[in-house]
Amino acid sequence: MTVFADTCAKALLGLNISKEEMQSCRDLFSDKSLSDALSNPTIKLHEKEAVIDKLFPKATQSFWKLLCSDGWINEAENIFEAYDAAVLRKENCISAELTYVTEPSDEQKDKIKEMICRIKKADSVRLGCRVDKTLIGGYCLQIGDTKYDKSIRSGLESLQRALRRR
Repeated sequence: MTVFADTCAKALLGLNISKEEMQSCRDLFSDKSLSDALSNPTIKLHEKEAVIDKLFPKATQSFWKLLCSDGWINEAENIFEAYDAAVLRKENCISAELTYVTEPSDEQKDKIKEMICRIKKADSVRLGCRVDKTLIGGYCLQIGDTKYDKSIRSGLESLQRALRRR
């Protein structure tokens, strides 16, 4: 993320742009042809603004028009990421990623969330989960810049390094 994206996210929150409105904008930008058109310097600004008026939620239109006129529309994806992060901060919610071979039960996931809340002093956790068979067993938990790697793969790699040093 960039400082510009963070500034935009704060402005969007200050304008009380809802998560639903931002998701609607994100869905629109998933069409590459729209972002290409809005960033195309050969298309006149008034034509871009007409497209924005027709497609985007009313509350966000001025924001996207400003980005078009100032040439920052290519920062949209970074702005969406910064907005999501700002909403999480505002809600005192932590985002974490759990990677595993065997999916933990709902009870285990709840305990992991409770532990994260306790460690990070957060009210809630948004836990993303994904399978990675290369871990062999165990799990990896990524919370911000901190990674807890309790996988069999990392244990084997650590053992290999120790044996090489001998």
